[in-house]
Amino acid sequence: MTYRRLFRVMWKVKSADVLLKKAWRQSMVLDRQLGLLPRNTQVKETTMFKQLATLAGRLGLELMHFTKNLHSYLVYEAIMVSWDRLQKGLAAATSLDQLRSVHSTYQHQLLSYTPLQDECAEAKQIIDSVVKLSREYCVVQQRLVVLVEKRVGEPEHIYESLRAVADGFHREVQALLATLEEQHLKFDFLH
Repeated sequence: MTYRRLFRVMWKVKSADVLLKKAWRQSMVLDRQLGLLPRNTQVKETTMFKQLATLAGRLGLELMHFTKNLHSYLVYEAIMVSWDRLQKGLAAATSLDQLRSVHSTYQHQLLSYTPLQDECAEAKQIIDSVVKLSREYCVVQQRLVVLVEKRVGEPEHIYESLRAVADGFHREVQALLATLEEQHLKFDFLH
């Protein structure tokens, strides 16, 4: 059960990271395309496209920063530290009961150093929400690419969608920080 829960969280975070990297590559292509717009393109349209691309790029960086740091924390601070302790415990174990105890301790540490505990449901929900917002961002980024390349789409809708994702992300990060601040004494992984 512990491994399944950890795998689900890791899968969600890593898949969001992969999608955001792809969106970042698209934003680089988009920047090049904006620089190559024909001279006869209206100045107002070019300015609007550049503003949308800037907003999308900044939001993408914020989302990537969050997911990459969360993934790094889970891997290097939670899993690897617990794994190291498991390896040392296994090396020192001399009986099957000790092996079971070491494994049980390992599972407990995985839970105590990650937001997988039942008491951390709010933090986990926020993380799930940020992952969902990352996917929404990638869809909006693709719509922006189509708008610039093919002039298909409504810039106002794209702007509103980007603002909605940005506002949602900032709201969720603030909620996560407030939650972690309230619960920092209660959980090992927050010390």
